[in-house]
Amino acid sequence: MLTELLGADVPTSEQAAKFWPVFQSYQKAQNAIMDDQLRGIQRFIESFDTLAEAGALGLINAHFDRDARMNALRQKWLPEFQKTVGTKTAVRVMQIDRLLRRCEWSEWRTGASSAPVLSPSFATSGL
Repeated sequence: MLTELLGADVPTSEQAAKFWPVFQSYQKAQNAIMDDQLRGIQRFIESFDTLAEAGALGLINAHFDRDARMNALRQKWLPEFQKTVGTKTAVRVMQIDRLLRRCEWSEWRTGASSAPVLSPSFATSGL
């Protein structure tokens, strides 16, 4: 799917031979963070009814930590992508990858109707 979304920025076969192994390593590291994120969300869902405030705060702080790790991962791998496909294509790869990850999360959230989240009435109550 990434190749189709790159459009005119598709790497040459020489670039692709260097790029795809690098991208696969990046995805492996990214998947480890995402798996950790999903486990954290699952723990939150499972313990929501009995969770004390300190536990809730610990869960959201762990979520923030994983967000920071994902950002650091992207910053670490951007130069590696630049070496294989150049800056413009590397930036486009990162943008597309972020978009695809958001779509994955959106699909996951749609199927996770049991996840406790703020209701619209709570969010607008002025609290």
